Amino acid sequence: MMPLRTHPLRGVDLFRHDPNLGAALSHRFRLDAARADMLSAFGTWVGSVVDEEAEYTDRFARPVLEPYDDGGRLRHRIRVNPAWQEVSRELYRRGFVGLNHGAEPEPYWLTFVMGYLLSQADVSLHCPATMTGAVAYVLAGHAAPAVRERYLPELVRRDGHELTGGTWATERHGGSDVGATTTVARVVPGGVALTGLKWFASNPDGGLALATARPEGAGPGWRGLGLYLVPFVDDNDRPNGIDIRRLKSKLGTCGVPTGELTLADAFALEVAPPPQGF
Repeated sequence: MMPLRTHPLRGVDLFRHDPNLGAALSHRFRLDAARADMLSAFGTWVGSVVDEEAEYTDRFARPVLEPYDDGGRLRHRIRVNPAWQEVSRELYRRGFVGLNHGAEPEPYWLTFVMGYLLSQADVSLHCPATMTGAVAYVLAGHAAPAVRERYLPELVRRDGHELTGGTWATERHGGSDVGATTTVARVVPGGVALTGLKWFASNPDGGLALATARPEGAGPGWRGLGLYLVPFVDDNDRPNGIDIRRLKSKLGTCGVPTGELTLADAFALEVAPPPQGF
């Protein structure tokens, strides 16, 4: 195996190495000793373990789509570098999402600083982690109590067994125009069924995603969009009408898989109806 490159900052505490960051936080927020020590430990981990993993993943172990399991059944699983998966789990153990929730939540600026440090080493890890935080934020503030109580704990847990999140909005014909969404939401018992194509979906098999869709009969544009929570598998661990057509070939953020998804009556739960969905 080819040796990994080294650079002057590998192994450096990226938090303590950035005096301007510490000064800005002390001036603007309540950066006490406990939070500073936590960010220092995080900065040391990011500057060493995460940075080395990121280089190895980008050079040798990018994600691979495995449509079928060993028994020939359609599963649409994505195989990632085990080291990338382990640092991902450790990131959530350290509270990248969970710190902002619970009985005594930490302020969001603290986890934003963690993201700032993390992105210096592995933006491919930063991407799904921030999407997971976004899904948790939306569920905490906008979902019906039954949906929030069922799924939010799975996103904010800190034991290494959390679900991670995705945000599925982009479609092939619309690009950045989310209001052009053509994915249809059809009412079914207990929820809705989504049918359509999501063209650029990062972290597509993390477990949960928020997807934009247009309920049958809704008007055009962004005002006609609802927002829906889509589990990747059903309660019996069976595929939930989600087919990963292929993984994108990208110039950057290579460690996180990004796929094209076909939704074929994928079961989902409403988070916000039109016109609040957008």
